[in-house]
Amino acid sequence: MDPKDLPNTSDTIGGNDPQRERARFLEEHRLMAAMEDVAPMCAALDPQAMEARDILCGFASQVGVFSLGNHHEAHGPALAQDIDDRTATATAVALANATGARYLGHVPLCTDRIGELAKAWSPAYSPPADFLDGLIRFVDHTLSWTHDRNGLARPRLIHFVSGHGGNNVLNHHLGKVALALGVDRCIYDLSIQPFESIDTQHAGSMEHCLAAHLGPGCIDTGRMPDISAWSLGQLYRALTQYPAWGGMAGFYLFGDERFNAVRERYQGVKSAVAKLLEGRALHADPEAGARIFNNTTSLLKHRILREAKELGIDTPKHIPTVPTPRTQHRSALFTLTDPQGRVLLQHRTDDAPVLPGHWGFFGGGVEAGESIREALRREAREELGLDLPPMRSLGLKRRSNRQGELVEGHFFVGQLNTPVDALRHSQSEGQDLGLFTPQELQTLRIAPRDWAWHAMIFADLRRSA
Repeated sequence: MDPKDLPNTSDTIGGNDPQRERARFLEEHRLMAAMEDVAPMCAALDPQAMEARDILCGFASQVGVFSLGNHHEAHGPALAQDIDDRTATATAVALANATGARYLGHVPLCTDRIGELAKAWSPAYSPPADFLDGLIRFVDHTLSWTHDRNGLARPRLIHFVSGHGGNNVLNHHLGKVALALGVDRCIYDLSIQPFESIDTQHAGSMEHCLAAHLGPGCIDTGRMPDISAWSLGQLYRALTQYPAWGGMAGFYLFGDERFNAVRERYQGVKSAVAKLLEGRALHADPEAGARIFNNTTSLLKHRILREAKELGIDTPKHIPTVPTPRTQHRSALFTLTDPQGRVLLQHRTDDAPVLPGHWGFFGGGVEAGESIREALRREAREELGLDLPPMRSLGLKRRSNRQGELVEGHFFVGQLNTPVDALRHSQSEGQDLGLFTPQELQTLRIAPRDWAWHAMIFADLRRSA
C-alpha cells in the first residue's frame, strides 16, 4: 500500500463519540500494521555520571539549586534511560553558574501524578507522598552538611529544576516543603522550556535535540531510526511494541487493559500521538539543542533572580538586575508570634466570600492614598481592635488573580503582647483565632498559597532566635 493512499488520521480527531473515535483510529492503523514489518527497538544506553562544580559565597549561600529527574524511564531506543537526570543536572549547573547561586546536588527520586500505572514506563516511580517525604529528607540532610555544619544559615531560596514532567507533583507542595526545610521559599521549573516550533512531546524532537547538544552518554544517534521514511503502518507497529515513544499518550492508545482507567478519564484520541503518527518527524539537531538549552537557562535565570529580588537578596554585581513588573494591586498582611514560636491565625467564617472556613492571616487590601503600613494599622484595628506592636517586613510576593492582574502582597510579623482571649473578645472578623506551631499547622485547613508565607515566617523566626 502506498503511503499516500493511507487513511488520514486527522479525520478521526475531535469526533463527537470519543470511544468510537479511538476505536476507529486504532482500527485504521491496525490494518496498515498487519501488512508491514517494523525495525526492531534497541536497548537504551547505560547511564554515565555528569560532573558539576559549585561555589559557596555571598549570593550562593542564600540561593541554592537542586536538580531532579528520573534515572530509569523509557524514552525510545536512542536516548539514555536517565536522560531526565542528565538534562536536569546540566540545566541546574548552568543556571547556578549564570546567576551565582550554588548547585547543591541531584535528588535521586521521581514520581508521577498518574500513579502506579507509571511503572509501565518508569520503574523508578514512587508514590507522590513517598516522593515528597524522601525529597524533604534528602534535601534536609544535604543542607545540614553544606550549611548547618559550616555555621551558615540555610538558603532563603531553593530552586528545584526537574527533567521529568511527572515530578510536577512537587509544584503543588512547595510551601510545605519550604516550611519543613526551614527556608523562605521553594520554586520549581522544568529543565526543558518550550522553544520555537519544536514539539514538546515526551521523547520527541526537543528532547532528542537537547540530548544531542549535551553529547556523549545522552544519545546514540545510530540507534535513532529515520521515522520520516516509515509508513504510518510501520510507525504504528513501533508504538504498539514500544508505546513509551508516545509518552502517556502512547500507553493510552497502545497500552494493555491496565490503562483502561486512564482511557475513561481522558477519552478520545490524544493529540500528541496523532501528531506523531501524522507528522512522522523526529530530529536530533545539536545546534537546535543548544538554542533550547540556552533559552531554558535564560528563562530560569530571569525567574531565580526575580524571586531572589522579592526576598530582598542582593544580586551579584556582575548579574544584570531584573525589573519588577508593574503592580496593579497591593495588600498588607500580618501575623503575630509568641515566645514559643507559634503564629497567630484567624479562622474565617464558613460563609466568607473568599476561602470560607480556612485558617489564614490578618490584613487586607491597601486603599487609595494609603501607605502599606497605614493599611496594616487600619486592618489591625478593624479586625482585632488592636494597636500593632513594632512590625518587621518579610518582603513581598507576587501572584496573579483570576483576571491575570499582579498582586503585591506585603507581609509583616510582630511579637504578640496581648492575651489571645482578649483578642478573641475584640475580634470583629472571622469565627475564631489561635496560636499554632509548625506541626499543628498540618492539621488545619489552610489555603495552598499561604504555605509559602508560613515557611517564610518560621525561617525568619529561626534567624531571629
